[in-house]
Amino acid sequence: MKKVIIMIVAFFVTLFGLNKVIEAQEQFSCPDIAVTVQSGDTHWKIVQTNCTGNIQVAVHHLVDQYGVNIYPGQQIQLP
Repeated sequence: MKKVIIMIVAFFVTLFGLNKVIEAQEQFSCPDIAVTVQSGDTHWKIVQTNCTGNIQVAVHHLVDQYGVNIYPGQQIQLP
């Protein structure tokens, strides 16, 4: 019985620690500004220029919010 309790506790400690690692890998930071899309801009270029951290997750947020296509002159709010 004692081994089972230890295994359950170890499982939850491992799971909790893994969640913290995943959360840390997904973090990014962008300034709270709107950006006007310029000719040749991509989601990636805009995020790479303005944000830090996990750029891929920040790009995913922009795609979710504005769709795959962005257009020159369009105002987008950074995530």
